[in-house]
Amino acid sequence: MKKILILLSIVTCVVWIYACKHATSTSFKNYYCGVGSADTICSDLPVEVIEPILHDQGYTTDFMNFTDSATSADSLKQTPLDLYSWQTFLALNWPSDAQGKPKGSIYNDNLSAMRIWEHYRDPLEVFGYVDHPLFLHLNAAKQGDNKFLYMTSKSPRNLLEKLPIGSFDEADGLPLVDRNMNFTLFEIKMNHVEDTFITNNNLISVDGIYKYTQTGFQLPASDTLTNAPGMMEIKAAWRILTSSDDPTLFYCRNAVIYVDSLHTVNHKALLIPNVKVGLVGMHIIRHTALTGSNLIWSSFEHVNNDPDSLAVVDTSIKWSYYNPACTACTVNTAPPHVAGDGGRYLWQITQPYAGYYSAAMNGSGTQVKRVNKIFKYTDSVNHKFRTKMAGTVWANYKLIGSQWMIGGEGPKTTAAPPLLANTVQETYIQASASCIGCHSFASVTFTPADPSKQPINISTGMSFIFSASAHPQKK
Repeated sequence: MKKILILLSIVTCVVWIYACKHATSTSFKNYYCGVGSADTICSDLPVEVIEPILHDQGYTTDFMNFTDSATSADSLKQTPLDLYSWQTFLALNWPSDAQGKPKGSIYNDNLSAMRIWEHYRDPLEVFGYVDHPLFLHLNAAKQGDNKFLYMTSKSPRNLLEKLPIGSFDEADGLPLVDRNMNFTLFEIKMNHVEDTFITNNNLISVDGIYKYTQTGFQLPASDTLTNAPGMMEIKAAWRILTSSDDPTLFYCRNAVIYVDSLHTVNHKALLIPNVKVGLVGMHIIRHTALTGSNLIWSSFEHVNNDPDSLAVVDTSIKWSYYNPACTACTVNTAPPHVAGDGGRYLWQITQPYAGYYSAAMNGSGTQVKRVNKIFKYTDSVNHKFRTKMAGTVWANYKLIGSQWMIGGEGPKTTAAPPLLANTVQETYIQASASCIGCHSFASVTFTPADPSKQPINISTGMSFIFSASAHPQKK
């Protein structure tokens, strides 16, 4: 018995030493799959970041000087998060069957199948807008195997303001126009974990949120014991493709686009069927046990969105949001309002849909340049995964960065890295954009029935999606 115990102890030590060595290694040749063992891409959605990272493990104290120099390892320590981001991105973009389960291979599918995340539900569905005309359009589009796009904003805050659903701004309140002078469109999805959490706890109204938060508000996190993912939100950006674009470079879908009457030149609602759109950006927001009460943001873009630097621009690429020939175009500048638009950005009823602003924008759309450099270690992860995906459309996408909260509680708490900006989702605020910094203000306002009592601001766990619960039908 003693020999057996000694043998077990030796085995345990060996396993522990190997695990520690494996966890701290900067090599990631076997990290393509979410399960952390296979040296190939797979459909396994990672439940947790494979390498253990402690909130205060080895980071410098001056987080705002988070660097990418050869002498600093700060951005190197993001590598486990970046691996997790890529694993998540590819697992979510795996071809699916009618039930939203992975099928076949991501390497040789013909891209006709919906991706896993596209089976997740829209805020319209989760928060009960069944009596809204948009809900009927959404259902009709889904039955026709089409995507339904109705927002040029990735924030549903306009619901809270009781405006018609659908908005013409991204995170900073301004639209993004591509080289073809068409507006960029956005959509929001939430996975079944968050969907079920909202439904089961009656969080579809501010009253329901107020009652639930009497015992605290905690979004569901991943569980490694049951291999269950935590909540997840997807915020995707799409551009309309024309005959001048190469659709083989993008993940494409046929879409139905809806524009409300406030944002058309003839002030009539516009329904545009059978539009080919290409994916140009994606935020993935996840809650894991690693991050405690906080979340992880993984941000991806198409490689041809815009140049990383204007010092050397590859003119052989048709950039989606940059025209090298436009010397009069200023970078990262929103479309100016023009006479007759009443302070609202208006769609023309035929392409180019942003043609109302063509003269003011020199016919080139928004001239976009990346402000925050992609860390070299993140680029290293990009190179590995894009090489692995060579020959597929997914090799045309890159990770911009992975942001999470470090430092625990108190004044040392901050985001790592401090800034993260997707050029097609935070175009005009890149210099100060931080997913965590912005989402820390996510909340809804509960107004007590007693007029003598003050409204109560309720934090919603760093998720803005709950502002969709504040619509009039549910108050």
